[in-house]
Amino acid sequence: MKKLVRTMLMLSVASLAILTSCNQEDDDKVIKDVEITISASPATSVTAGNPVTLTLALKGNSDNKLKKVTVTSSASTTALLSKTLSGADAVETVVDTPETVGNITYTVTLEGEKGNPQTKTYTINVLPVPGPVAVTSTPIDLFGHVNGDGGSSRFMATTDPFTQVSLDNFNSNKGIIDIAYYRGATNGNTLASPSNTTMQGLYSGLTWTGVKTTKVAKTTMTVAQFDAYAANPVNDSLIWATASSSTWIADGAANQLAVGNVVLFETAAGKKGLIKVANLAGANTAGDPAQMTLSIIVQQ
Repeated sequence: MKKLVRTMLMLSVASLAILTSCNQEDDDKVIKDVEITISASPATSVTAGNPVTLTLALKGNSDNKLKKVTVTSSASTTALLSKTLSGADAVETVVDTPETVGNITYTVTLEGEKGNPQTKTYTINVLPVPGPVAVTSTPIDLFGHVNGDGGSSRFMATTDPFTQVSLDNFNSNKGIIDIAYYRGATNGNTLASPSNTTMQGLYSGLTWTGVKTTKVAKTTMTVAQFDAYAANPVNDSLIWATASSSTWIADGAANQLAVGNVVLFETAAGKKGLIKVANLAGANTAGDPAQMTLSIIVQQ
């Protein structure tokens, strides 16, 4: 009898050991996390108002089935997709029509029954709808601050009809000025925002209260590129493209300009455009003032 009891105890201990071993193996087993692959069409940029299609390849495994997928957009407070899943693999398609110009980021979060949720993002650049442009029909001359003629144009509006402003009519027209020209001893030939204090200091007796602030930036555009665009200005796409690769100058003044330089600008009203320096002349004296000849392409 004792032998039987001893045998039964040994069997019980062995069974417990086997069960404990199996449970330990289950506890030690590494759960592989779920996976996300995102592809988009179009891949990098889209014009506002046109669709973006995201294709999501969602992958689980035999030990970690798919549970839920969520897709959100940085341009929306509402989820584009929130769906309960089952099984080891799934493919989901999300179509969005962004209206906000700029970069939009889509965030995809995938949960499995076990393991850690996975998150991936995809960013696409939303471009503005192409719009019309205006081009100066003839080159425009602006004169520097050292100038004995009060009727000579020193400043101008950079939008159609490109009104020019002199010292004689400054007070009645300063509110329309977008850009000013001067040739400085240090800064050289300069196109400046009317709010630029260095430019303002060159004109004693003028009151600058209420003038606009214009952004300016030097570009790498060539004369040939500008002239080709001016000859066939289909829309403002090239202006937008140039703006996306240019950096605004902090004080609103593009200095040391030379013939052939192209300056990007953005008016206080948000109109972007390009100014080509076509010619420079004059000795920068009262009798022979500095002169810049320029052409403009600007959004309408």
